[in-house]
Amino acid sequence: MCMRLPKDLKDWNAYKELKAEIDNLKEVLPIIIDIKKQQIKDRHWNAICEITGKNLDYEHEDIMNFNDLLDAKLLDYSEEVIDIIDSAEKQQKIEKQLNEINDNWKDYEFEFSSWGQRDQPCILGGLKVAEIVEKLEDD
Repeated sequence: MCMRLPKDLKDWNAYKELKAEIDNLKEVLPIIIDIKKQQIKDRHWNAICEITGKNLDYEHEDIMNFNDLLDAKLLDYSEEVIDIIDSAEKQQKIEKQLNEINDNWKDYEFEFSSWGQRDQPCILGGLKVAEIVEKLEDD
């Protein structure tokens, strides 16, 4: 957009300011897109608010606007914000894996049998041990 202007205009302060603004937007837009992902939970938003020192109303998406995010000067804290985004994505993967493991094991029953002279069941049933070990290795 700015590149198509006559060469004389490129020396004007207005041109330089506009170009700087456009360049900043090119850098901040990917960050804004990333913080709107579903992986970003309240704890991540709180961390972003703490880093930027701005109180972003992330709980009401219809109230928060683009200027609020620009006012937070996300570019000044881009490394920290990107770390929070990366962390959120990794945390969601871990949560998904934990949920899968919980789903696999929640209805699993362990069968115990008596051993030796004991009246109480105190040892896992023989066939169950192999089954449990195999399931643990799969998870």
